[in-house]
Amino acid sequence: MIYTIKNDHLTAQINSLGAELISVQNNDGKEYIFQPSEIWVGQSKNLFPNIALAKDNYTIIRGKQYPMNQHGFLKNMEMEVVSQSADSIAFKLTDNAETAQFVPYKFTVIIEFEVVDDTVIQTYKVSNHEDEAMYFGIGCHTGFATAPDSFVDFGTNNNITELIRENMQYMTGETKPYPLENGKIFVTPKYFSDGAHILEGFDNKELTLINPSLESSVKINFADFTYITLWSTTDAETVLCMMPWCALPDAIDSTHIFEEKKGNVMLEGHKIFIAKQVFTFNDL
Repeated sequence: MIYTIKNDHLTAQINSLGAELISVQNNDGKEYIFQPSEIWVGQSKNLFPNIALAKDNYTIIRGKQYPMNQHGFLKNMEMEVVSQSADSIAFKLTDNAETAQFVPYKFTVIIEFEVVDDTVIQTYKVSNHEDEAMYFGIGCHTGFATAPDSFVDFGTNNNITELIRENMQYMTGETKPYPLENGKIFVTPKYFSDGAHILEGFDNKELTLINPSLESSVKINFADFTYITLWSTTDAETVLCMMPWCALPDAIDSTHIFEEKKGNVMLEGHKIFIAKQVFTFNDL
């Protein structure tokens, strides 16, 4: 089901399937979120409890083997609305028979959205209902509308590092400098024909996507996340995903043990993990 929240500046729509943000428009109807096309059918998947590739599509949790798909299972699950107002909404997923096929945890995930002035605030809350620690990755795959002249402004972040993946799949454990052009990268095949780029090393965890011909910009603040990943289609003409992650793909030499997977969150028993990202939408 599609739900709408709004204020005097923005209108946002969220699909209860995976609590996916599918539209953000200003009062003139300008759309900031990528709309599905033959190029890419995605929009803004939420990723839990795994992010990116799990080697051989399985993991080992508490000594038992479980299937584990790319980007986890939450994106494919209907979520319950637990609160709603004119400008905010919250969705909940609680462990059940279906989630138990993938993880043994007793948990709740709540994803909240709120529109405040010209921003959309998205907050993740994961509650561990057991005595034993749980491990997970969490993040998003939000795609924004772009044009051939779009670029990302890195602001004061001048020493960004990219985490290297073999054939753009599994982590090698190596890194390399991520080259910028005068503090920017352009949304072109030069940067994105080979796939996604997982970045770290930010002094200020903010990026701004600027779309001159669309006369729009989107600033993302991801202060609560460890990494941000940038991805576009191979033609890099109509979409850029800016994806904060608390997790990484599996390593080439993965042991499959989920508790040892680099980047995963370790949440102690009966604790709550909270992370938010803030999107600021402006017209140029």
